[in-house]
Amino acid sequence: MIYLGLGMWIVGLPLSLIVRHKPEKYGYLPDGDQGKIAVAGTTPLQGTEININARQALRNRAFWHISLALLLQSLALNTVVVHVMPYLSTIGVNRAYSSLVASAVPITSICGRLGFGWWGDRANKLRLMAIALTLTTLGLLFFGWSAFGGLWLLLPFIICFGLGWGGSVPIRVALLREYFGRSSFGTIHGFTTGVMMFGNVMGPPIAGWVFDTWGSYQIIWFIFAGLTMVSIAIIATTPKIVKKSNPMANP
Repeated sequence: MIYLGLGMWIVGLPLSLIVRHKPEKYGYLPDGDQGKIAVAGTTPLQGTEININARQALRNRAFWHISLALLLQSLALNTVVVHVMPYLSTIGVNRAYSSLVASAVPITSICGRLGFGWWGDRANKLRLMAIALTLTTLGLLFFGWSAFGGLWLLLPFIICFGLGWGGSVPIRVALLREYFGRSSFGTIHGFTTGVMMFGNVMGPPIAGWVFDTWGSYQIIWFIFAGLTMVSIAIIATTPKIVKKSNPMANP
C-alpha cells in the first residue's frame, strides 16, 4: 500500500497536470461534431450540442431511467465482488481456484471497457447499455446455477459478468454526455454515481443477511438477476434525446 501511494505521487499527480481541458481551447471541436476546426484563442464554433444543467437533469426522466438502471446493476456488481470467494467456498471450490475466479472477473472487465468504448463510437449507446445489462444478468444466472449445473458454468459467468460490468462503465459516461452535454457533466455524473452508490452499499449486507438466514447464496443471485432484468426494461424505455440547435458563432 505504501508503494502504491508513492507511485500515485510520482506518476499519477504529474500526469494529472498535463491532462487537457476543453478541446476548443486547442483549436478542436468535441468528438463527433462536424464543421471547421476552431482557431485556438478565438471564439469556438457552436454546433447542435445539448447543454443541460444539473437541476434540469434531475427533473428529466432520462436521468432517472439511466441512474435507476445503474443502481440495480450496482446492487449485483459490488455484491459479487465482495462475496465471490465466500460463495464459492460454500459450493466446494477451494480457495486457490476461488481467487483465480475473483481475479479473472475484473481482468475480463478490462476487455469490456475497451470493447464497448470502441463500439460506443459506432452504435446506439442505449442499446449497448441494454446489452451490458443483459450480459450482467446472464452472468448472475450462470453464477447462481453453478452450484447445481457444475463448476464449468463459472467460465461463462466470468465472460458475461466481466464484459457486462466493464462495458457499462464507458457507455454510462458517453450516455450522460450525449443526453446532457458537457457544461454540467461533472455534477450530473456525480449525482448518477451517488444514486449508484446506494446499490454498492446495500447489496453486500443484504447478501450476507440472506446467507446468515437461509445458509445459501443462491436465492440472492437469482433475485439480483431478476432486478438486472428490470434494469434492462428501464434503460430500454429511456426517452430519446431532443436536440436544440445553437446559433453559429463566427471565429
